[in-house]
Amino acid sequence: MSQFYAQDADERRCIDSMNSSAPITIIGRSAEGRIGPFRGVVKSVEKGHTAHPGYPLRITMTDAK
Repeated sequence: MSQFYAQDADERRCIDSMNSSAPITIIGRSAEGRIGPFRGVVKSVEKGHTAHPGYPLRITMTDAK
């Protein structure tokens, strides 16, 4: 499992992945602040995080194989 932060614009795609169990690729920000791609099936979307400005969604995702 991976956790990272995503932008508001990615919320719908993340929710769709969670509902359909379809893998997606999202450009997000790691807890350490590095930006990069994350690929897998979204397991949860939590709103309102302030760890990284502009990235209010905390995404939990399975790691793609």
